[in-house]
Amino acid sequence: MPGAETMRLTRDVKDPGRFFSFAPWEGIEAIQGWKASDEFKERIGRVKAHTDEFTAWEFELAATVPGRDAVGAG
Repeated sequence: MPGAETMRLTRDVKDPGRFFSFAPWEGIEAIQGWKASDEFKERIGRVKAHTDEFTAWEFELAATVPGRDAVGAG
């Protein structure tokens, strides 16, 4: 998908039937363009056919906290 980086699919270890997918995007316009495409509508229709519940969210980065190694711990 134009504007998307590596996509990931995670599974809830306490509820193995619950999944969360996410990917960084170039910007909100790329996300909205993908969601407006016929290809997205076809693909998401296949996903919804296998789920009881589906929610699409659009998040933006609010903060970044560097890891211990990145701040010179020692």
